[in-house]
Amino acid sequence: MSGRNGGQFTNEVAGDGITVNVVMPGRIHTQRVDELDAAAAKRTDSDVATVAARSRATIPAGRYGKPEEFADVVTFLASARAGYVTGSRIRIDGGAIKGI
Repeated sequence: MSGRNGGQFTNEVAGDGITVNVVMPGRIHTQRVDELDAAAAKRTDSDVATVAARSRATIPAGRYGKPEEFADVVTFLASARAGYVTGSRIRIDGGAIKGI
């Protein structure tokens, strides 16, 4: 795909039954997010619960995503049922990135 526009590549391979989609996660509650919150708490001389609450408050859904929610979207996109979905960018971020 080097040197090609991603959309052009998607169009080139769609006829071969290959779908190309981008999944963009937000703050999915994983061990890494806990580590980032702990590091931020240490940097700001605060407690982890306060840092996590402030972080969740910036997300319109008011919470971190669950790993299962992310996995469900990816599983769908990898399934035959999503065979007509290609060239899409899907945010799994609770509304954190302003879109439509």
